[in-house]
Amino acid sequence: MTATQPAESTPAKCQGETLICLPTKEPSVKLFILAAMLLGFAVLCIADQAKYPPPEEFGLNNPTAGYVLNHWSPYVLAPAGALLAILAIMQLRRKVKADCCGIGYTSGKRISWDDIAAVDATSLKSKGIMRIDSIRGPRLTLDSYKIQDFRKLVEMVERKVPSEKYVLK
Repeated sequence: MTATQPAESTPAKCQGETLICLPTKEPSVKLFILAAMLLGFAVLCIADQAKYPPPEEFGLNNPTAGYVLNHWSPYVLAPAGALLAILAIMQLRRKVKADCCGIGYTSGKRISWDDIAAVDATSLKSKGIMRIDSIRGPRLTLDSYKIQDFRKLVEMVERKVPSEKYVLK
């Protein structure tokens, strides 16, 4: 199924079992907390700018450090906080879809089950990470820390992919 085909024209073989795994909240919450800290510190620096006038002589001393921190750090902290908030929102919108046709993120390219070259499960037990390599190039990394219903997804991959394609060392 390509992105331009309508849903009703999908092949009949793709109408079977479908598993959609939503993202977990914890990684995004951590990014939101860090973004709020950076944005809050930027606002605090802007509010305190009047307390720190420009020093008469720039050097490595406390008046210069206070001036530079309160007048220039918001230009770094505010965009960094906004970037982290955008990354957190993007993480919350990433869903993994596995069905009879293949597996992949709903917003990106999917790997069909026939195109899977290898499934790297070496760090599955220790870290909860599974990597799926495709014949055509893209690599899909599935992380139990970032995906809900990870066990169901692993079970589906185990059913769909032949055991000789697994790397378990």
